[in-house]
Amino acid sequence: AFAEYICVPASKLSKIPEGVTYDQAAAVALVGTTAHQILFDCCKVTADSKILILGGSTAVGNLAIQLAKSKGAWVAATCSSRNVDFVTQAGADLVLNYQEKKWEDIAELKNLDAVLDCVGEKEGWSRTSKNGVVKSDGAFVSISNPDVG
Repeated sequence: AFAEYICVPASKLSKIPEGVTYDQAAAVALVGTTAHQILFDCCKVTADSKILILGGSTAVGNLAIQLAKSKGAWVAATCSSRNVDFVTQAGADLVLNYQEKKWEDIAELKNLDAVLDCVGEKEGWSRTSKNGVVKSDGAFVSISNPDVG
């Protein structure tokens, strides 16, 4: 646990791109692992999936958009007005400015396969289940709200 060096197979390593610090590279690995595990281990996202990411401009949320899109999933994401372009560039099919609309009232957001809550949405689970946002066999995963689950 306190070693300065460790031996690992070369196939498990990636070269850090020029201009990226060790801290930045470590952060991407952590965020990427979190997003990947949620999408593909917990939510079983596939090309046929429809998902909503609450907090599409967060580190995990933004990478989750890109990973889900790489599998062909349909992705909606929430963000503030200042982050609409950022979330759109990540590839979200539908970007919702939460300052203008309530996401649970959007017609396209019904019967989804999964909701990933990256912002600790107040009453997020009850709002999704009461409004038919998530399928009965769908998933709601929160990485920010310890009261969910």
